Amino acid sequence: MAENGITTLKRIIRLALPAIFENVMATLANIVDVAMVGSLGAAATAAAALNAQPLWLANSTSMLVAGGAMVLTARCCGARDEERGRVYAEHAVWMALCLGSLLTCAAWLASGPYASLMHAAPNVAPDAKAYMRIVGSALVFLTLSRTLAGVIQGSGNTVTPMKISLFANLCNVVGNYLLIYPPRTAELGSLRFSMWGAGWGVRGAAVSTAFSLVITGVLLMHALIRQNSAFRVSFRRLSALSRRRAWDILSVGIPIASERIVMSTGQIFYMGIISTLGTVSVSAHYLAVTVEGVCYNPAFGVSVAATALVGQALGAGHEPQAERDGRFSIGFCFAVMVLVSACLYIFAEPLIRLFTNDAAVAAQGAAALRIVSFAEPFLGVALTAAGALRGAGDTVFPLWLGIFTMYFVRLISARVFVLHMGLGLAGAWYAMDLDMALRGLALWAYFLSGRWKNRSRRLSARTTG
Repeated sequence: MAENGITTLKRIIRLALPAIFENVMATLANIVDVAMVGSLGAAATAAAALNAQPLWLANSTSMLVAGGAMVLTARCCGARDEERGRVYAEHAVWMALCLGSLLTCAAWLASGPYASLMHAAPNVAPDAKAYMRIVGSALVFLTLSRTLAGVIQGSGNTVTPMKISLFANLCNVVGNYLLIYPPRTAELGSLRFSMWGAGWGVRGAAVSTAFSLVITGVLLMHALIRQNSAFRVSFRRLSALSRRRAWDILSVGIPIASERIVMSTGQIFYMGIISTLGTVSVSAHYLAVTVEGVCYNPAFGVSVAATALVGQALGAGHEPQAERDGRFSIGFCFAVMVLVSACLYIFAEPLIRLFTNDAAVAAQGAAALRIVSFAEPFLGVALTAAGALRGAGDTVFPLWLGIFTMYFVRLISARVFVLHMGLGLAGAWYAMDLDMALRGLALWAYFLSGRWKNRSRRLSARTTG
Protein backbone atom coordinates (compact mmCIF):
# COMPACT_ATOMS: atom_id res chain seq x y z
CA MET A 1 0.00 0.00 0.00
CA ALA A 2 2.89 2.34 0.80
CA GLU A 3 4.36 1.52 -2.60
CA ASN A 4 1.06 2.41 -4.29
CA GLY A 5 0.95 5.67 -2.33
CA ILE A 6 4.48 6.62 -3.40
CA THR A 7 3.68 5.79 -7.02
CA THR A 8 0.51 7.87 -6.91
CA LEU A 9 2.37 10.77 -5.29
CA LYS A 10 4.98 10.71 -8.07
CA ARG A 11 2.26 10.73 -10.73
CA ILE A 12 0.45 13.63 -9.04
CA ILE A 13 3.63 15.68 -8.77
CA ARG A 14 4.63 14.91 -12.37
CA LEU A 15 1.30 16.22 -13.65
CA ALA A 16 0.73 18.92 -11.05
CA LEU A 17 4.01 20.85 -11.12
CA PRO A 18 3.79 21.94 -14.77
CA ALA A 19 0.06 22.66 -14.34
CA ILE A 20 0.82 24.82 -11.29
CA PHE A 21 3.42 26.78 -13.19
CA GLU A 22 1.16 27.08 -16.25
CA ASN A 23 -1.70 28.45 -14.15
CA VAL A 24 0.65 30.91 -12.45
CA MET A 25 1.65 32.11 -15.90
CA ALA A 26 -1.97 32.26 -17.07
CA THR A 27 -3.05 34.33 -14.07
CA LEU A 28 0.00 36.58 -14.22
CA ALA A 29 -1.35 38.65 -17.12
CA ASN A 30 -3.82 40.65 -15.04
CA ILE A 31 -1.54 40.51 -11.97
CA VAL A 32 1.33 42.04 -13.92
CA ASP A 33 -1.01 44.64 -15.38
CA VAL A 34 -2.15 45.71 -11.91
CA ALA A 35 1.37 45.66 -10.48
CA MET A 36 2.80 47.73 -13.33
CA VAL A 37 -0.05 50.27 -13.46
CA GLY A 38 0.04 50.51 -9.66
CA SER A 39 2.76 53.15 -9.90
CA LEU A 40 0.27 55.36 -11.76
CA GLY A 41 -1.97 55.66 -8.70
CA ALA A 42 -5.05 54.14 -7.04
CA ALA A 43 -7.38 55.10 -9.91
CA ALA A 44 -5.29 53.16 -12.45
CA THR A 45 -5.11 50.18 -10.09
CA ALA A 46 -8.89 50.23 -9.62
CA ALA A 47 -9.50 50.41 -13.40
CA ALA A 48 -7.46 47.25 -13.98
CA ALA A 49 -8.84 45.59 -10.83
CA LEU A 50 -12.47 46.08 -11.84
CA ASN A 51 -11.81 43.94 -14.93
CA ALA A 52 -10.60 40.93 -12.96
CA GLN A 53 -14.10 39.51 -12.40
CA PRO A 54 -15.20 39.80 -16.06
CA LEU A 55 -11.98 38.07 -17.13
CA TRP A 56 -12.63 35.29 -14.63
CA LEU A 57 -16.17 35.07 -16.01
CA ALA A 58 -14.80 34.69 -19.55
CA ASN A 59 -12.39 31.99 -18.32
CA SER A 60 -15.31 30.24 -16.61
CA THR A 61 -17.46 30.38 -19.74
CA SER A 62 -14.64 28.85 -21.78
CA MET A 63 -15.06 25.71 -19.66
CA LEU A 64 -18.26 24.95 -21.62
CA VAL A 65 -15.88 23.47 -24.16
CA ALA A 66 -12.55 23.17 -22.35
CA GLY A 67 -13.96 21.24 -19.39
CA GLY A 68 -15.67 18.59 -21.49
CA ALA A 69 -12.71 18.33 -23.85
CA MET A 70 -10.26 17.66 -21.02
CA VAL A 71 -12.43 15.01 -19.33
CA LEU A 72 -13.23 13.13 -22.54
CA THR A 73 -9.70 13.17 -23.93
CA ALA A 74 -8.40 11.92 -20.56
CA ARG A 75 -10.81 8.99 -20.77
CA CYS A 76 -9.85 8.28 -24.38
CA CYS A 77 -6.21 8.33 -23.34
CA GLY A 78 -6.90 5.82 -20.57
CA ALA A 79 -8.84 3.60 -22.99
CA ARG A 80 -6.07 4.00 -25.63
CA ASP A 81 -8.73 5.09 -28.12
CA GLU A 82 -6.73 7.65 -30.10
CA GLU A 83 -9.21 8.04 -32.96
CA ARG A 84 -12.09 8.97 -30.67
CA GLY A 85 -9.80 11.35 -28.78
CA ARG A 86 -8.90 13.13 -32.03
CA VAL A 87 -12.59 13.48 -32.92
CA TYR A 88 -13.32 15.13 -29.57
CA ALA A 89 -10.30 17.44 -29.92
CA GLU A 90 -11.36 18.58 -33.40
CA HIS A 91 -14.94 19.23 -32.30
CA ALA A 92 -13.64 21.22 -29.34
CA VAL A 93 -11.58 23.52 -31.59
CA TRP A 94 -14.59 24.62 -33.64
CA MET A 95 -16.80 25.02 -30.57
CA ALA A 96 -14.13 27.14 -28.84
CA LEU A 97 -13.86 29.49 -31.84
CA CYS A 98 -17.63 30.01 -31.92
CA LEU A 99 -17.86 30.57 -28.16
CA GLY A 100 -14.95 33.01 -28.15
CA SER A 101 -16.56 35.12 -30.87
CA LEU A 102 -19.71 35.44 -28.77
CA LEU A 103 -17.68 36.46 -25.71
CA THR A 104 -15.91 39.19 -27.70
CA CYS A 105 -19.27 40.68 -28.72
CA ALA A 106 -20.48 40.48 -25.11
CA ALA A 107 -17.39 42.29 -23.80
CA TRP A 108 -17.92 45.22 -26.15
CA LEU A 109 -21.61 45.51 -25.33
CA ALA A 110 -21.17 45.16 -21.56
CA SER A 111 -18.18 47.47 -20.99
CA GLY A 112 -20.24 50.62 -20.32
CA PRO A 113 -23.03 49.09 -18.19
CA TYR A 114 -20.48 47.10 -16.15
CA ALA A 115 -18.53 50.22 -15.13
CA SER A 116 -21.80 51.79 -13.96
CA LEU A 117 -22.82 48.64 -12.09
CA MET A 118 -19.50 48.65 -10.24
CA HIS A 119 -19.96 52.33 -9.22
CA ALA A 120 -16.66 53.19 -10.94
CA ALA A 121 -15.50 56.70 -10.03
CA PRO A 122 -15.40 59.30 -12.85
CA ASN A 123 -11.60 59.08 -13.01
CA VAL A 124 -11.74 55.25 -13.16
CA ALA A 125 -14.63 54.46 -15.55
CA PRO A 126 -13.09 55.48 -18.92
CA ASP A 127 -9.98 53.34 -18.48
CA ALA A 128 -12.03 50.45 -17.05
CA LYS A 129 -14.30 50.44 -20.13
CA ALA A 130 -11.37 50.71 -22.54
CA TYR A 131 -9.54 47.83 -20.80
CA MET A 132 -12.58 45.55 -21.14
CA ARG A 133 -13.03 46.32 -24.82
CA ILE A 134 -9.37 45.87 -25.73
CA VAL A 135 -8.91 42.59 -23.85
CA GLY A 136 -12.39 41.49 -24.95
CA SER A 137 -11.24 41.67 -28.56
CA ALA A 138 -8.90 38.73 -27.88
CA LEU A 139 -11.35 36.49 -26.00
CA VAL A 140 -11.66 34.12 -28.97
CA PHE A 141 -8.00 33.27 -28.37
CA LEU A 142 -8.67 32.86 -24.64
CA THR A 143 -11.37 30.23 -25.22
CA LEU A 144 -9.24 28.52 -27.85
CA SER A 145 -6.18 28.38 -25.59
CA ARG A 146 -8.14 27.08 -22.58
CA THR A 147 -9.67 24.34 -24.74
CA LEU A 148 -6.40 23.32 -26.38
CA ALA A 149 -4.65 23.28 -23.00
CA GLY A 150 -7.42 21.04 -21.67
CA VAL A 151 -6.98 18.57 -24.53
CA ILE A 152 -3.21 18.49 -24.12
CA GLN A 153 -3.42 18.15 -20.31
CA GLY A 154 -6.09 15.45 -20.60
CA SER A 155 -3.66 13.39 -22.66
CA GLY A 156 -1.18 13.60 -19.77
CA ASN A 157 1.04 16.38 -21.15
CA THR A 158 1.09 19.33 -18.76
CA VAL A 159 4.54 20.56 -19.85
CA THR A 160 3.66 22.06 -23.26
CA PRO A 161 0.95 24.45 -21.92
CA MET A 162 3.41 25.51 -19.20
CA LYS A 163 6.14 26.42 -21.68
CA ILE A 164 3.74 28.38 -23.89
CA SER A 165 2.27 30.29 -20.94
CA LEU A 166 5.75 31.21 -19.80
CA PHE A 167 6.65 32.65 -23.20
CA ALA A 168 3.34 34.50 -23.58
CA ASN A 169 3.66 36.12 -20.19
CA LEU A 170 7.21 37.23 -20.84
CA CYS A 171 5.79 38.95 -23.93
CA ASN A 172 3.14 40.56 -21.71
CA VAL A 173 5.75 41.94 -19.29
CA VAL A 174 7.82 43.40 -22.13
CA GLY A 175 4.70 44.81 -23.76
CA ASN A 176 3.58 46.41 -20.51
CA TYR A 177 6.97 47.99 -19.99
CA LEU A 178 6.88 49.55 -23.45
CA LEU A 179 3.19 50.50 -23.65
CA ILE A 180 2.21 51.64 -20.13
CA TYR A 181 4.94 54.19 -19.43
CA PRO A 182 6.01 57.30 -21.37
CA PRO A 183 9.54 57.74 -22.77
CA ARG A 184 12.07 57.74 -19.94
CA THR A 185 15.72 57.32 -19.06
CA ALA A 186 16.61 53.75 -18.06
CA GLU A 187 19.61 52.65 -16.05
CA LEU A 188 21.51 49.39 -16.40
CA GLY A 189 24.44 49.42 -14.02
CA SER A 190 26.49 52.47 -14.93
CA LEU A 191 24.79 52.79 -18.32
CA ARG A 192 22.05 55.34 -18.87
CA PHE A 193 20.00 55.33 -22.05
CA SER A 194 16.69 56.62 -23.41
CA MET A 195 13.85 54.10 -23.42
CA TRP A 196 10.92 54.46 -25.78
CA GLY A 197 7.45 54.27 -24.25
CA ALA A 198 3.93 54.69 -25.64
CA GLY A 199 2.59 56.20 -22.40
CA TRP A 200 -0.84 54.58 -22.81
CA GLY A 201 -1.26 53.76 -19.10
CA VAL A 202 -4.04 51.27 -18.32
CA ARG A 203 -4.89 50.94 -22.01
CA GLY A 204 -1.31 49.94 -22.78
CA ALA A 205 -1.60 47.14 -20.21
CA ALA A 206 -4.80 45.98 -21.93
CA VAL A 207 -3.15 45.90 -25.38
CA SER A 208 -0.25 43.88 -24.01
CA THR A 209 -2.61 41.41 -22.27
CA ALA A 210 -4.66 40.96 -25.45
CA PHE A 211 -1.49 40.28 -27.43
CA SER A 212 -0.38 37.64 -24.89
CA LEU A 213 -3.75 35.87 -25.28
CA VAL A 214 -3.29 35.79 -29.05
CA ILE A 215 0.22 34.37 -28.69
CA THR A 216 -1.00 31.65 -26.31
CA GLY A 217 -3.84 30.53 -28.56
CA VAL A 218 -1.73 30.46 -31.72
CA LEU A 219 1.14 28.52 -30.12
CA LEU A 220 -1.13 25.94 -28.48
CA MET A 221 -2.91 25.40 -31.80
CA HIS A 222 0.44 24.93 -33.49
CA ALA A 223 1.48 22.45 -30.80
CA LEU A 224 -1.63 20.33 -31.25
CA ILE A 225 -1.33 20.31 -35.04
CA ARG A 226 2.41 19.72 -35.26
CA GLN A 227 3.38 17.66 -32.24
CA ASN A 228 3.52 13.87 -32.32
CA SER A 229 0.54 13.61 -30.01
CA ALA A 230 -2.20 11.04 -29.61
CA PHE A 231 -4.83 13.69 -30.32
CA ARG A 232 -3.16 15.69 -33.08
CA VAL A 233 -5.76 17.88 -34.83
CA SER A 234 -6.12 17.88 -38.61
CA PHE A 235 -7.72 20.87 -40.35
CA ARG A 236 -8.87 18.57 -43.15
CA ARG A 237 -11.31 16.90 -40.78
CA LEU A 238 -12.57 19.96 -38.91
CA SER A 239 -15.60 20.24 -41.20
CA ALA A 240 -16.90 16.75 -40.30
CA LEU A 241 -18.79 17.73 -37.16
CA SER A 242 -21.18 15.44 -35.32
CA ARG A 243 -23.94 16.75 -33.09
CA ARG A 244 -23.57 13.69 -30.90
CA ARG A 245 -19.87 14.32 -30.19
CA ALA A 246 -20.50 18.04 -29.68
CA TRP A 247 -23.20 17.18 -27.17
CA ASP A 248 -20.86 14.72 -25.41
CA ILE A 249 -18.48 17.65 -24.81
CA LEU A 250 -21.23 20.03 -23.72
CA SER A 251 -22.95 17.51 -21.44
CA VAL A 252 -19.77 17.37 -19.37
CA GLY A 253 -18.74 20.98 -19.90
CA ILE A 254 -22.04 22.74 -19.17
CA PRO A 255 -22.12 21.85 -15.45
CA ILE A 256 -18.39 22.65 -15.11
CA ALA A 257 -18.81 26.02 -16.81
CA SER A 258 -22.08 26.72 -14.98
CA GLU A 259 -20.38 26.16 -11.64
CA ARG A 260 -17.58 28.55 -12.57
CA ILE A 261 -19.99 31.09 -14.08
CA VAL A 262 -22.04 30.96 -10.88
CA MET A 263 -18.89 31.61 -8.89
CA SER A 264 -17.67 34.37 -11.22
CA THR A 265 -21.07 36.07 -11.38
CA GLY A 266 -21.27 35.82 -7.62
CA GLN A 267 -17.84 37.43 -7.45
CA ILE A 268 -19.19 40.38 -9.45
CA PHE A 269 -22.04 40.87 -6.96
CA TYR A 270 -19.55 40.35 -4.15
CA MET A 271 -17.34 43.05 -5.68
CA GLY A 272 -20.40 45.28 -5.86
CA ILE A 273 -20.73 45.06 -2.06
CA ILE A 274 -17.04 45.80 -1.59
CA SER A 275 -17.14 48.73 -4.04
CA THR A 276 -19.43 50.60 -1.64
CA LEU A 277 -16.42 50.85 0.71
CA GLY A 278 -14.47 53.14 -1.66
CA THR A 279 -11.43 53.05 -3.96
CA VAL A 280 -8.92 52.11 -1.24
CA SER A 281 -10.91 49.03 -0.22
CA VAL A 282 -11.45 48.02 -3.87
CA SER A 283 -7.71 48.25 -4.53
CA ALA A 284 -6.83 46.41 -1.29
CA HIS A 285 -9.37 43.69 -2.05
CA TYR A 286 -8.06 43.12 -5.53
CA LEU A 287 -4.43 43.00 -4.46
CA ALA A 288 -5.29 40.53 -1.70
CA VAL A 289 -7.25 38.38 -4.17
CA THR A 290 -4.27 38.54 -6.53
CA VAL A 291 -1.84 37.30 -3.87
CA GLU A 292 -4.28 34.67 -2.65
CA GLY A 293 -4.82 33.49 -6.24
CA VAL A 294 -1.10 32.84 -6.64
CA CYS A 295 -0.97 31.03 -3.30
CA TYR A 296 -3.68 28.52 -4.16
CA ASN A 297 -2.02 27.56 -7.44
CA PRO A 298 -0.67 24.34 -5.85
CA ALA A 299 -4.30 23.31 -5.32
CA PHE A 300 -5.10 24.11 -8.93
CA GLY A 301 -2.21 21.95 -10.13
CA VAL A 302 -3.24 19.00 -7.97
CA SER A 303 -6.81 19.47 -9.24
CA VAL A 304 -5.63 19.16 -12.86
CA ALA A 305 -3.66 16.05 -11.89
CA ALA A 306 -6.71 14.57 -10.16
CA THR A 307 -8.89 15.13 -13.25
CA ALA A 308 -6.35 13.47 -15.53
CA LEU A 309 -5.59 10.54 -13.21
CA VAL A 310 -9.21 9.75 -12.33
CA GLY A 311 -10.33 10.19 -15.95
CA GLN A 312 -7.57 7.97 -17.32
CA ALA A 313 -8.16 5.27 -14.70
CA LEU A 314 -11.88 5.20 -15.46
CA GLY A 315 -11.21 5.21 -19.21
CA ALA A 316 -9.09 2.10 -18.66
CA GLY A 317 -11.91 0.53 -16.61
CA HIS A 318 -10.03 0.67 -13.28
CA GLU A 319 -12.62 2.18 -10.93
CA PRO A 320 -10.84 1.22 -7.65
CA GLN A 321 -7.65 2.89 -8.92
CA ALA A 322 -9.64 6.02 -9.79
CA GLU A 323 -11.04 6.14 -6.27
CA ARG A 324 -7.59 5.69 -4.70
CA ASP A 325 -6.10 8.39 -6.91
CA GLY A 326 -8.89 10.81 -6.01
CA ARG A 327 -8.65 10.21 -2.26
CA PHE A 328 -4.87 10.50 -2.28
CA SER A 329 -4.97 13.71 -4.32
CA ILE A 330 -7.43 15.36 -1.92
CA GLY A 331 -5.45 14.42 1.19
CA PHE A 332 -2.16 15.47 -0.37
CA CYS A 333 -3.58 18.84 -1.42
CA PHE A 334 -4.93 19.50 2.08
CA ALA A 335 -1.47 18.92 3.59
CA VAL A 336 0.23 21.18 1.02
CA MET A 337 -2.30 23.97 1.55
CA VAL A 338 -1.79 23.90 5.33
CA LEU A 339 1.84 24.85 4.71
CA VAL A 340 0.85 27.48 2.14
CA SER A 341 -1.64 28.98 4.58
CA ALA A 342 0.99 29.34 7.28
CA CYS A 343 3.26 31.23 4.87
CA LEU A 344 0.35 33.40 3.72
CA TYR A 345 -0.42 34.41 7.30
CA ILE A 346 3.20 35.12 8.25
CA PHE A 347 4.17 37.03 5.09
CA ALA A 348 0.84 38.78 4.41
CA GLU A 349 2.16 42.34 4.59
CA PRO A 350 5.37 41.86 2.55
CA LEU A 351 3.35 40.07 -0.14
CA ILE A 352 0.86 42.94 -0.45
CA ARG A 353 3.65 45.51 -0.50
CA LEU A 354 5.05 43.88 -3.62
CA PHE A 355 2.13 45.52 -5.44
CA THR A 356 1.59 48.86 -3.69
CA ASN A 357 3.30 51.55 -1.63
CA ASP A 358 -0.01 52.96 -0.38
CA ALA A 359 -0.07 52.39 3.40
CA ALA A 360 -3.87 52.27 3.68
CA VAL A 361 -4.22 49.79 0.81
CA ALA A 362 -1.41 47.61 2.22
CA ALA A 363 -2.93 47.52 5.72
CA GLN A 364 -6.38 46.42 4.53
CA GLY A 365 -4.93 43.93 2.04
CA ALA A 366 -2.65 42.28 4.62
CA ALA A 367 -5.56 41.95 7.07
CA ALA A 368 -7.65 40.26 4.37
CA LEU A 369 -4.87 37.75 3.61
CA ARG A 370 -4.54 36.78 7.26
CA ILE A 371 -8.30 36.20 7.46
CA VAL A 372 -8.42 33.98 4.39
CA SER A 373 -5.33 31.96 5.37
CA PHE A 374 -7.48 29.93 7.78
CA ALA A 375 -9.75 28.74 4.94
CA GLU A 376 -7.14 28.05 2.24
CA PRO A 377 -6.75 24.31 3.08
CA PHE A 378 -10.51 23.89 2.56
CA LEU A 379 -10.31 25.74 -0.74
CA GLY A 380 -7.59 23.30 -1.78
CA VAL A 381 -9.85 20.38 -0.86
CA ALA A 382 -12.74 21.93 -2.81
CA LEU A 383 -10.65 22.43 -5.95
CA THR A 384 -9.07 18.96 -5.85
CA ALA A 385 -12.29 17.11 -5.03
CA ALA A 386 -14.05 18.98 -7.85
CA GLY A 387 -11.18 18.02 -10.17
CA ALA A 388 -11.50 14.35 -9.22
CA LEU A 389 -15.26 14.50 -9.76
CA ARG A 390 -14.71 16.11 -13.18
CA GLY A 391 -12.48 13.20 -14.15
CA ALA A 392 -15.34 10.91 -13.15
CA GLY A 393 -17.83 12.92 -15.18
CA ASP A 394 -19.84 13.94 -12.09
CA THR A 395 -20.05 17.69 -12.57
CA VAL A 396 -23.58 18.32 -11.27
CA PHE A 397 -23.06 18.15 -7.50
CA PRO A 398 -20.26 20.79 -7.51
CA LEU A 399 -22.58 23.06 -9.52
CA TRP A 400 -25.47 22.97 -7.04
CA LEU A 401 -23.14 23.20 -4.08
CA GLY A 402 -21.42 26.25 -5.65
CA ILE A 403 -24.78 27.98 -6.14
CA PHE A 404 -25.68 27.41 -2.50
CA THR A 405 -22.38 28.46 -0.94
CA MET A 406 -21.89 31.53 -3.13
CA TYR A 407 -25.40 32.99 -3.07
CA PHE A 408 -26.78 31.76 0.23
CA VAL A 409 -23.58 31.78 2.30
CA ARG A 410 -21.03 34.24 0.94
CA LEU A 411 -23.22 37.00 -0.49
CA ILE A 412 -25.76 37.05 2.32
CA SER A 413 -23.10 36.98 5.03
CA ALA A 414 -21.06 39.64 3.20
CA ARG A 415 -24.06 41.98 3.10
CA VAL A 416 -24.67 41.42 6.80
CA PHE A 417 -21.02 41.81 7.83
CA VAL A 418 -20.24 44.79 5.56
CA LEU A 419 -23.46 46.76 5.21
CA HIS A 420 -25.18 46.04 8.53
CA MET A 421 -22.42 45.24 11.01
CA GLY A 422 -19.92 47.75 9.59
CA LEU A 423 -16.96 45.34 9.55
CA GLY A 424 -15.60 46.84 6.32
CA LEU A 425 -13.40 44.81 3.99
CA ALA A 426 -12.60 42.33 6.77
CA GLY A 427 -16.30 41.42 6.94
CA ALA A 428 -16.35 40.53 3.25
CA TRP A 429 -13.39 38.21 3.76
CA TYR A 430 -15.01 36.54 6.79
CA ALA A 431 -17.89 35.71 4.44
CA MET A 432 -15.43 34.26 1.93
CA ASP A 433 -13.99 31.99 4.64
CA LEU A 434 -17.44 30.59 5.44
CA ASP A 435 -18.07 29.83 1.75
CA MET A 436 -14.71 28.11 1.20
CA ALA A 437 -14.83 26.00 4.37
CA LEU A 438 -18.35 24.71 3.74
CA ARG A 439 -17.67 23.96 0.07
CA GLY A 440 -14.45 22.09 0.82
CA LEU A 441 -15.95 19.90 3.52
CA ALA A 442 -19.05 19.07 1.47
CA LEU A 443 -17.09 18.10 -1.66
CA TRP A 444 -14.68 15.96 0.36
CA ALA A 445 -17.56 14.10 2.00
CA TYR A 446 -19.30 13.61 -1.36
CA PHE A 447 -16.25 12.08 -3.02
CA LEU A 448 -15.67 9.76 -0.06
CA SER A 449 -19.32 8.62 -0.27
CA GLY A 450 -18.69 7.10 -3.74
CA ARG A 451 -21.97 8.43 -5.17
CA TRP A 452 -20.09 9.74 -8.21
CA LYS A 453 -19.56 6.20 -9.53
CA ASN A 454 -23.04 5.87 -11.06
CA ARG A 455 -22.62 9.07 -13.09
CA SER A 456 -19.20 7.88 -14.23
CA ARG A 457 -20.63 4.59 -15.49
CA ARG A 458 -23.40 6.38 -17.40
CA LEU A 459 -20.85 8.70 -19.07
CA SER A 460 -18.75 5.70 -20.13
CA ALA A 461 -21.76 3.96 -21.63
CA ARG A 462 -22.79 7.10 -23.59
CA THR A 463 -19.39 8.07 -25.03
CA THR A 464 -17.80 4.74 -25.94
CA GLY A 465 -20.13 3.99 -28.82
